[in-house]
Amino acid sequence: MFLFATEVGHGLSYEVLGFIILALVFVVVGELFVRLQQPNIVGIMLTAIILGNIFGLFAWSANPILQFLTQIGAIVILFYAGLESDLGELGENFYSGLKVAVVGVIVPFALVFSYLYWISNTSWAVALLSANVLVATSVAVTVAV
Repeated sequence: MFLFATEVGHGLSYEVLGFIILALVFVVVGELFVRLQQPNIVGIMLTAIILGNIFGLFAWSANPILQFLTQIGAIVILFYAGLESDLGELGENFYSGLKVAVVGVIVPFALVFSYLYWISNTSWAVALLSANVLVATSVAVTVAV
C-alpha cells in the first residue's frame, strides 16, 4: 500500500494529492463546459471559486510544492491563451478587441491597485505586483473566452 506521507517526510503529502485531484476536477468541469458550448475557462474559474470557498483551499499557500505548482499553472494558462490566439481573427476585430483589451487591462489594474494601496494600506510594491498579476490573469481569461 502506498503511503501519502511517510514517517520520515518522504512521499506524496495530502496537500499535493488534493491539488492533483483538484486539477483533475478542473479538467472534467472544463470539458463539461465545452460540451455545453461554453468556454472551458469559465467552468474552471467557477469551480475554483466554489471549491475554494467551501474547503478553504487558500490555506495551502504555505506549502512550497504547491506554490511551485501554482506558478507553473499561471505560466500554462498564459501559454494556453497564446496558443488559442488567431492573428487573422484579431485583425478582423481590431477595434472591438482593442476596447475589450483596454478595459480588461486598465480597469482591473486601477481597481486592484487603488484598493490595495489606498484602502488596505499595503505597500506600493505589493499593490503594484498584485495588480499586474490580476491584469495578466484577466488578459489570459479574455483571450481564452
